[in-house]
Amino acid sequence: MSKTKRFKESETLELKTSTSELKEAVISIVAMLNKHQTGTLYFGIKDNGDVIGQSVSQKTLRGVSKTIADYVEPKIFPEIRHEIVDDKDCIKVEVNGQNIPYYAYGRAYCA
Repeated sequence: MSKTKRFKESETLELKTSTSELKEAVISIVAMLNKHQTGTLYFGIKDNGDVIGQSVSQKTLRGVSKTIADYVEPKIFPEIRHEIVDDKDCIKVEVNGQNIPYYAYGRAYCA
């Protein structure tokens, strides 16, 4: 029997249904960095914690990385990886940064 991992959003953990919410994810990353200088975001998990999965390919991972690189200032270097959660494909993004304030799409956000 596989163990079900439970997720609950917090000021340093953000959950997104899919990469269709990439713009909102970038804003969430900046807000976490500005308040806590660290954060984790998952694609493929609903905000209520239900793991639904996400299509993951090298192109998807590169797209997430490029969007973060293009729209977050100052630059950050997130760890973006494919992760299996409850037997479903998800994307995990871990960020850290000390150069606050950070901006997404030209605007500063805070959690």
